[in-house]
Amino acid sequence: GATSEWNQYILNAIMKTKPQDHLTEEFPFIKDWSLGPVGPVHPLLKSPYVLNQPQEQKPFAVEAIRQWYEMTFNFTIPKAAVHFFDDRAENVEQFGDLGIPAREVSCASRASGDIGLCGALPDEILTFGPALCDGKASANSS
Repeated sequence: GATSEWNQYILNAIMKTKPQDHLTEEFPFIKDWSLGPVGPVHPLLKSPYVLNQPQEQKPFAVEAIRQWYEMTFNFTIPKAAVHFFDDRAENVEQFGDLGIPAREVSCASRASGDIGLCGALPDEILTFGPALCDGKASANSS
């Protein structure tokens, strides 16, 4: 849940950058969790952090987060400037129609062939552009 120790750790230790810290100082409400599922019809969020989003609906949440920043702070984040990383090819492929770059990560460590084990390696994050672990470009490579 939103108040679990793990989810608080994610917000306070992992999702931490100097720009994010500055924004949080001014607008503490951004450290709240928005509860999914977020869909195309009602993409309203109360923060840029989403819990309980079904696998097959991740693109809706990512687009809703991008729009949330625009509606809340009146600045636009171009779709090409958003980067989505996931350890499942099917989640990455869903972004093809959205125009948001997506990349499959955790390619070196796979649980059962389709799920990553230990998260991304730095090279996977630093190399932008749509790609899947099998070396193919994802559907959003054009």
